Amino acid sequence: MANKEVTQSGSETQGNHRSLEYISVDDLLLDPLNPRLVTKPNPSQDLLLSQLYDTEALDELASSFADNGYFAEEPLVVVPDGQAWIVVEGNRRLATLKILLSSHHRTTLGIQDWPTLDERQRTGLSTVPCIAYKNRDEVFPFLGFRHITGPKKWAPFQRARFIAQLIDDGRSLTEIEDLIGDTSQTVKKLYQDYVVYEQIRADLSIPDRRLRDKFSLLEVTLGQRAIKSFLGMPRRLPAEKVDELIPEDKLEHLEEVIGWVFGTEETRPVISDSRAIANRLAPVLSSESATEHLRRTHDLEEAYEQSDGEKAYLLKRIQGAERALREVAALISIYRDDSDAIAGINRITQLTDGLNAVVSGE
Repeated sequence: MANKEVTQSGSETQGNHRSLEYISVDDLLLDPLNPRLVTKPNPSQDLLLSQLYDTEALDELASSFADNGYFAEEPLVVVPDGQAWIVVEGNRRLATLKILLSSHHRTTLGIQDWPTLDERQRTGLSTVPCIAYKNRDEVFPFLGFRHITGPKKWAPFQRARFIAQLIDDGRSLTEIEDLIGDTSQTVKKLYQDYVVYEQIRADLSIPDRRLRDKFSLLEVTLGQRAIKSFLGMPRRLPAEKVDELIPEDKLEHLEEVIGWVFGTEETRPVISDSRAIANRLAPVLSSESATEHLRRTHDLEEAYEQSDGEKAYLLKRIQGAERALREVAALISIYRDDSDAIAGINRITQLTDGLNAVVSGE
């Protein structure tokens, strides 16, 4: 088939353009550096295919491809790899095509309910439209804009991992910001979070799957100045490649924070949602007494009440007790002959007598 001149989105253009090529699915490889996949080094194609099938809900694409074919308006983005091509954009689509076209893959993955292609469908899906770049460096601005600051953002962990890969390949943070048009320090924030994630993986015995799945919580946590101070982190975002951001003598604090935010094997997280990180946990970690209370009790609300100091905590408790006693006074006449109510009033009286004795120094 003759090539058409198309833009990166697949539409014909007269200006800056790339060639749309139809390439056999057999000659296309899944990307071992795909930020959406976390694998061991140098993963096999079978492992990548299995992970995509397990995590990316390919079933809906399979039905669409079988019914409608492959739309030329959604070309795969590829770079050369010897005699083959690596798909750097469109791995979910490629994985679906490979499974549809291979009974071996369906058997290996235990798939029984996908459509079976007839000869016409198989022919139509065996070669697909692709836009070829010379190398990863050339395609990077498109991927960075599309998935970091653009319309089809990856999940937070995937974006952070992509930036870290680029920095490991020798790009600077400033260069990445310029190429993808980042004016809000998103790149530096994501890189900061990924460096801390790697420290957690390397230095703490915490399952990293929990961190990856809820990476946005780590983003919120490290966005709080009080928490960064508690962890001994620099106030400024990193401006260049770094190996660590939390000093060794603060790793115990890091383990505590991760436990409070994400929970551990033995304890639940102390936060109920991400808002509690800024509204509760950060103020608590600004106060030594409140932090100690959180350590002892694992009760974030109580610790927060102490975050303004012990006297403020005491006065809040007294005010709460006053409110409760006013409510009791309004109801007690109804239950003045109830033995349980009388017993409760006697306990309150004993407590108030004890408090009076303490205040009067008796």
